[in-house]
Amino acid sequence: MFTTLEKYVFPAVIASFIIGTIGYVFYPLDYFKKKSGAMGLKSTRCPGLLNDGNTCYLNSALQSLASCQNFVAFCFAMKSYSPLAGKLSSIFSMLNTPSTDIVSAASVLQECSKRGWKHIYRENDVYELLQIIFELLSDEFTVNSLIDINGLTCHIPNFNNGVYTRAVQYCRDQVRVANIPNTHKLVFSGQLASRTRCTFCQATSDWRVETFNSISLPSLRLAHSLEMLVEEYFKPEFIDDLYCSTCTTNRRVQREHRLIKLPLCLCFQIQRTHWVPSGRSFKSDRHLLFQHVINLSLFCFYAKPDAIYVLKSVVEHRGNINHGHFISYRWLNEHRVWQFASDEHTNIVNWETVKNSSCYLLFYERISKPQINSRFYSYL
Repeated sequence: MFTTLEKYVFPAVIASFIIGTIGYVFYPLDYFKKKSGAMGLKSTRCPGLLNDGNTCYLNSALQSLASCQNFVAFCFAMKSYSPLAGKLSSIFSMLNTPSTDIVSAASVLQECSKRGWKHIYRENDVYELLQIIFELLSDEFTVNSLIDINGLTCHIPNFNNGVYTRAVQYCRDQVRVANIPNTHKLVFSGQLASRTRCTFCQATSDWRVETFNSISLPSLRLAHSLEMLVEEYFKPEFIDDLYCSTCTTNRRVQREHRLIKLPLCLCFQIQRTHWVPSGRSFKSDRHLLFQHVINLSLFCFYAKPDAIYVLKSVVEHRGNINHGHFISYRWLNEHRVWQFASDEHTNIVNWETVKNSSCYLLFYERISKPQINSRFYSYL
């Protein structure tokens, strides 16, 4: 006869052992460590992007842009005018929806390729791609909005034969004549006013206005923080042998520039490529201090107390000057958390991880002072 201990306890021990073994085989130890927060992370984390052959530069750009709410809204509003905006809006819709899926951005790359962008499965620069995207969006919106407004139908020929370029320029001229608002200029596009002053006769030139869609800051060697680099960028510079119309000869002049129109979204490029006297180039991994809020009021042509920008995403390049990998950190607006993205892989990180990154591109979005004061962003 079995005793009470043998009859009830031993079978329970054996059953527990079997259940534990099954759990260890089918559910790794990490599962039990993370189980308490797994459901929360799964419902918060947004999709990664498929690497379709050295497309990390494209993936990091799209992840970063997806957190710029004004740019996302622009793409949705302009998708009927711009095929590229239509592709981007579809990608952004998926990237901003919590999911563990992996999204393909091949359609965006194909759309860029139609207008001359050459990928050819080699390593490319994310900053160069952004310039192409901004230019294509501007051109497509200008051409197609004019066609739509005038009720015309026409075929835009292949980009490579130059006809497309002439059509774009013609439509730009017509848009200016018709005074049609260029909505695309309200997102990343801003304006700088600059003038020169002769150091000999003190004569100053008229203010000249130029458009920009990003700001490439001075060498990282000149400062250790973003604020210092921005100050260096707007610091008056001296140029030798520039013609002075008053002196009617070449003189040393001082050039200054100020922000005259603030973009809704602002991208800073950090110069990490340096050259030595021998002509050899190398990449600097020096850390740059940057904050989640930056105030550009001191650099505006007019007094703008609301020239405040909040950080939305960061692109980092890991590797050397010839080879490497682009990753991104983006602020998930709906969930108020930071997400790390490296192609297909994504996970939630804290602000300490983001600010310790070796930033290459910084994406900021303009925000009003009341929103800052109300602490709308939980990481402030």
